[in-house]
Amino acid sequence: WSRYETTFVVPTGLSSIDLWFFSNYSQSSAGTAVYDNLVVTNLSATGGNIQPIANAGNDMNVSDADNNGSETVALNGNGSSDADDSIVSYLWSENNIVIATGEQTSASFGIGIHNIMLTVTDENGSTDTDIVIVTVTSPIIGTCPDDLVNGDTSIVLPGGTLVGGIDSTLGTSTETNNSPCAVIVGNVDSGQPWGRYRVSINLASYGIVAGDELLIGVDGKSLTGTGRLEINQNNTPNTALGFKTFGSSWSRYETTFVVPTGLSSIDLWFFSNYSQSSAGTAVYDNLVVTNLSAIQSVTNKTITPAKPLNNMIVYPNPAISETSISFDIPTTVETIQIFDVTGRLIRTIKGGAIDERGEPVNVQELPVGVYFIKTQDTEGHQFQEEMVIKRQ
Repeated sequence: WSRYETTFVVPTGLSSIDLWFFSNYSQSSAGTAVYDNLVVTNLSATGGNIQPIANAGNDMNVSDADNNGSETVALNGNGSSDADDSIVSYLWSENNIVIATGEQTSASFGIGIHNIMLTVTDENGSTDTDIVIVTVTSPIIGTCPDDLVNGDTSIVLPGGTLVGGIDSTLGTSTETNNSPCAVIVGNVDSGQPWGRYRVSINLASYGIVAGDELLIGVDGKSLTGTGRLEINQNNTPNTALGFKTFGSSWSRYETTFVVPTGLSSIDLWFFSNYSQSSAGTAVYDNLVVTNLSAIQSVTNKTITPAKPLNNMIVYPNPAISETSISFDIPTTVETIQIFDVTGRLIRTIKGGAIDERGEPVNVQELPVGVYFIKTQDTEGHQFQEEMVIKRQ
């Protein structure tokens, strides 16, 4: 963007002044151009002063990050201008009440929609106003269960228990590894380095006996703590049949083992902040507990390897006017849905076959902010990714 301003004295005998806005000046090809903030002023009638132009910036959509009922938002009026003077005052107001002053400042806003007026004043007392809409939303409250669900539906696991100081398990639909729901394990107290979420598998309840081969796998990610899985025998420390400490990015751990003699339970310990004395959280997803021996006895065949995990990719992200959706493994989706941060469905797009080349999605008409793109393939696998729209 650039601005052009000029002043001139009206010549004698003039009946009209005509403004010509070209789309593609002097070119023979098709083209477009955009124009904004037109000002036509009779300086003789205003005492020679050109009125300032207020610019309060783009509308904003923010989430209450700490869920305390309000959010501090930056206000920026540096797009305002005055052709012949300088702007001496910037007043930000809501419902005629001044909430902040200054060209660049900030203010706290509660949950809801706020119409904020910027009033600028130049050296000669001329003013202009502009409105920016600030929308503050509550974090998405998902409907995910607060317990890990086994991906093998033949073994329905019991709900877990909180051990050693764990304060909560929270189902989440946003912090997942390409699944509809995951579980965040957390504690808010210090001095509890062995706090864990325990899932106990009573072997007799599932017909699992000594000599059976089990497969156990899970995706994990450390958030504010250190995530770790231990597969312990009879809920006893230092008897692990497998273990994994997770980093700050998603990774998967899988192991197979033969059930030892004399075992009554296998206990999965999901730590929130392993061996640390501070509060912390970790998130777990895509748990699978499978009795490989039971599958082999039914099929009498070599087990078919699991289908590779597919990934949905949204790029570019942040987007300005268009993004695209692609998959590591070509897949066919039914529909593509876009939700805002309140969970409201705002757009449904017809699906179809999508590969690594991607399917373009036009977001030109969507306001800046955070959105979620969700889709489901023809086999019922669901995918979700966060999308951010920025235009500054």
